[in-house]
Amino acid sequence: FLGDYLQGSGGTALRDKIALEFLALLAAKNHYAQIRVIGLENKGKEQIRVDQLDDRLFVVPDSMLQVKGDRDYFRETIRLPQDSIYFSAINLNQEYGKIFVPHTPTLRVGTPLFRDGRVWGIVIINVDLRPFFTKLKQLAGQQNALKLFNAEGYYLIHPDSNRSFRFEFGHGPDVDPAELEGSWTPAQLPSSSHGAYFDKVNATSVVTYDYPRKNYQLYFTLEAAQADLLAVFNRWKWSIVNITLGFIFGAVLLAIWWTRRQARQFREITQSIIDFGKSPNVVALDIARNDEIGDLAKSFQEMSSRIHHYVWAL
Repeated sequence: FLGDYLQGSGGTALRDKIALEFLALLAAKNHYAQIRVIGLENKGKEQIRVDQLDDRLFVVPDSMLQVKGDRDYFRETIRLPQDSIYFSAINLNQEYGKIFVPHTPTLRVGTPLFRDGRVWGIVIINVDLRPFFTKLKQLAGQQNALKLFNAEGYYLIHPDSNRSFRFEFGHGPDVDPAELEGSWTPAQLPSSSHGAYFDKVNATSVVTYDYPRKNYQLYFTLEAAQADLLAVFNRWKWSIVNITLGFIFGAVLLAIWWTRRQARQFREITQSIIDFGKSPNVVALDIARNDEIGDLAKSFQEMSSRIHHYVWAL
């Protein structure tokens, strides 16, 4: 269909058929946000455009088609040889020169269109990366912090959403990849051609991805969330504190019990001595111990028995 359309045959009917084909493709690929045919004529005006927005598929009317000749993806794609594939940098989607809300991380994949050996324009697909980013975060889990930044040092994924795509709003780079690489140690990543490293300074795992675009490498980092690490430490700390307090409390109770027991038996011996002075009978103390108190009780009982015997003998 596109080949016939480029040759100028078919007219509006063929253009409508192409739009229907694009709609079918969007329906099959729910992460595709747009498919567009953009010509060199009229400063790079869109010729055909279909959109997918909030599960709605529609063909954009002619009155709303935009001029895209000044966009990087258009200028780069039309310079490519025939049958080449263009991959854009990942950025936020823009409509009518303004960043689209809600913010939509977007990847654009295109190819140049040729007619009679000369470039005619491009066909390009906008891929909505939000489902992909969400899936990555789910795979990372709640206990880990996933970050993704590009070779220029800008975050594309960050736990704090305000730090993502800051280059779209005039901010400088967030990190310096070259500087970070100095603290990375190579690691093994089974069954993968991507680079894997471990950052000992920040306790972070790093995977580098060679994006299909010149000088545009992506860095995925995964680290345990500091709050979760502190939560584990705090739970361990309070467990130790509680166990220690439990031992201390138990030791205090044991010491109180032991002291009261000692004092009670001392009082028993003392009272027996007082009573023996009034009536020198044989003393029977119920104290069976192998320490000094036991020796004292035993000696006093033996002494009372001898004195009682001598008294009766006299």
